[in-house]
Formats: sequence, structure tokens, C-alpha cells
Amino acid sequence: METLFRDIRYGIRMLSKRPGFTAVAIIALALGIGANTAVFSVVNAVLLRPLPFAEADRLVNVWMTRPQRGINKMVASYPDFADWRDQNNVFEHVAGYVRQDFTLTGGDNPSRLGGMVVSADLFPLLRAQCAIGRTFSAEDDRSGAPLTVILSHRLWKQHYNADSSVIGSSITLNSKSYTVIGVMREGFQFPVRNEPVELWTKFAYG
Repeated sequence: METLFRDIRYGIRMLSKRPGFTAVAIIALALGIGANTAVFSVVNAVLLRPLPFAEADRLVNVWMTRPQRGINKMVASYPDFADWRDQNNVFEHVAGYVRQDFTLTGGDNPSRLGGMVVSADLFPLLRAQCAIGRTFSAEDDRSGAPLTVILSHRLWKQHYNADSSVIGSSITLNSKSYTVIGVMREGFQFPVRNEPVELWTKFAYG
């Protein structure tokens, strides 16, 4: 232990004689620690920590490939997704989703919100139920159906003061009127890897 303390004192003396080198070393260490922390946070959330959904070990992610073009992973178009869903005889549910930002207007100040456009099967697939209201139904997914939206619990508390009367009301997103049909339970987040999602809407075609 005495040898360790002696080495530490020696190191401090040497670093104090070369302040420029010391500053660079400290910055490099800080950047390295920060990068490692960020990488671990992502790996922990995505790979190490179990997904916060019921029967998470049965969930799979499916995507398209174009090996002739050297593309190993690409997003499927809606028609391709619809074919997978309609011809599926393997999975209990097949759901599609894509991230989209929305501008919420109608209050004092417009709010920019991160959202997801999803198919009706997403919430049954995740075994997710709303805290109040309901999730999307097959009727919501049909072509020409009215625009509907499910709010996150946080958005419900922050913008609507946790007022249950928001169910059935209309809100304006990207200059279009949506009917609020549900509020998700507190703590629910999908996708878990991205920035917080504040609302979910359904595809405008089916």
C-alpha cells in the first residue's frame, strides 16, 4: 500500500510539471469514459436488460435485405408489410411501425412531439393495455377510418393535467384532427431504444 501511495504522489508531481500534457490526458480520459458509458447504456438497454414486455423472449424483429445490392437490413414498405401480415401463418401477430414527429397545436404554444405510426396489431403483440381508453382495433386500421391517437402517460399528465375527459376529444397534429382513444400506462415505452415516444397513431391506409 505504501508503494502505491508513493507511485501516486510521483505521478501527481510529474503531471503538475507538464500542465499541457495533463490537460490533454484528462480530456482524453473524460471522452473515453463518456463514450464507454454511452455505449454501455445502449448495450444494456438493448441487449442485456430484458425487454419490458410480457413474453419478451417470443418477440422477433423482421426486416428486408437486398444482398445483390449489398444491403443487409432495410425497412419494409407498407405493401410488403401488408403481404407479410396477410400471408402470415407463423406468428401470433405481425405489426409494423415507423417513427414520425408531430406538431401539436391548439394550445398556447405549438409542441413538437416524437411519435410512432403503427399498425393495430402492435399493442396486442406487446400485450400492452391502456391505462384509460383503448388501443387500436382492426376497424381503426381499415382504409379511410377516422384518424385516432393514443397518448403517452407523460404527455397526458404534462399537457392535459391527467384529465380522463381527454378520451374522445379531438386534438390537432400536423394540422389534422385526431380523436384520442387511449392513454398508455405509466412507464410504457416503445420502441425502448429511441428517444421517448409521446404518442402513437395508426397508418392512414390499410
